Amino acid sequence: MRRYHHIGIPTTEAKLGETHLKHLKVFVVSQEKSEFGVEWMRFEADAAVPDLVRKFRTSRLKWRI
Repeated sequence: MRRYHHIGIPTTEAKLGETHLKHLKVFVVSQEKSEFGVEWMRFEADAAVPDLVRKFRTSRLKWRI
């Protein structure tokens, strides 16, 4: 049986408790700090991340849930 572990959500806003992963050019807040397993990810402008990930919007989730 599969079990929910976490979801990563991109953001453009700095979050309390961020860790900077310099080699990836990303700031993250670990899912272990979230009651619901949310991992926040904020990317530097030149991070090697596809636009699909960078431009993800949580507002689009409402109609899918």
